[in-house]
Amino acid sequence: MVKTCRQCGVEFQPTPGKPGYIDECLECLTARNLPPPKPPQPLWIYDKRPRSLTDILLNVLIWLLLVIIMMYACYKSR
Repeated sequence: MVKTCRQCGVEFQPTPGKPGYIDECLECLTARNLPPPKPPQPLWIYDKRPRSLTDILLNVLIWLLLVIIMMYACYKSR
């Protein structure tokens, strides 16, 4: 007995003992039951741990030093 798939419209022969519904082919059934694809991983994976106060202050100090160096370089170039 030939059946027509309700999803893709392809005619198929349902086989007893195989997974699938009576009106859905095996390919459509397996495609529907596949897990959703994983989202792509970001290029830069950052640590999600909370930052300590020491880390924050060190970053602020580094940025301030960079700003001072850039300002000095601009002042010297005049």
